Amino acid sequence: MSQFVQALQPETPRQLFHYTKPANIINMLDIQRTSVCFWLKNNKDKNDEKELIYGRELMEKVRAYFQSKGQPSMLDQMTDFDNSYSASFTEGVLDAHMLGEYGTVRLEFDFREYEEQIYKCEYYSEEDLAELYKVMISDIQSVEGITKESSNELKWAKIYKLFTIEMDLKAKIASIKLKDEWESEGEWRFVLHKQVNDERYFHDFDGCERLMMYIPIAYLTGITLFYDDETKDEMKVLSRRIKDLRNWNRLGRFNVKLMRIRS
Repeated sequence: MSQFVQALQPETPRQLFHYTKPANIINMLDIQRTSVCFWLKNNKDKNDEKELIYGRELMEKVRAYFQSKGQPSMLDQMTDFDNSYSASFTEGVLDAHMLGEYGTVRLEFDFREYEEQIYKCEYYSEEDLAELYKVMISDIQSVEGITKESSNELKWAKIYKLFTIEMDLKAKIASIKLKDEWESEGEWRFVLHKQVNDERYFHDFDGCERLMMYIPIAYLTGITLFYDDETKDEMKVLSRRIKDLRNWNRLGRFNVKLMRIRS
């Protein structure tokens, strides 16, 4: 892959955060399964539809290129995000926007040894997106000269390279964003794709499609509950409930703390 593409995914940071509402946290701590449960929303139902336009356009351009060459592609399985779900995390600094937009409970994770791939959202100008497409097509064209008469080693290298490009693009569908004021949040995403008869799939009470994702609780390093004068007592009670759940689970080694919101 080209240096331009390789540079897109940095190493996973030591700590990533997920903010949620206080009413959600107990249900998320699925202690019996020794995991944290997330209900991933279908990417077509995201609040800001604009953020999905760019990944879709990139995918469609690459898929059209494969079709013009008569070459099958995993991207043919993607139908306007119907199979794509994501959960968001951030490495950004705490501010009022985070708490007001996402919730006053912060889950803290260390995913550096996690087996599943988490992708950093990639912020581009429109000019950069055009360049990214050119780079991907160039990478594809660089292996098209490998034919069935080539050695088995070269043929397997071709298959692997095309597979890598497509898998990278399948994740980018839900992680490409246009440069904006929220770039400082440092957003990362797990991107999951629904399988046939997937037991993780369900419809939420609001009619939205969801896909459940279970993260082993061993990767949860801490939970912080933010409070002000009005929510102080409520958060103290919630803190005790979380600690009780943690103490029932031998794998639960995460810290639980209260933090006052500065006015």
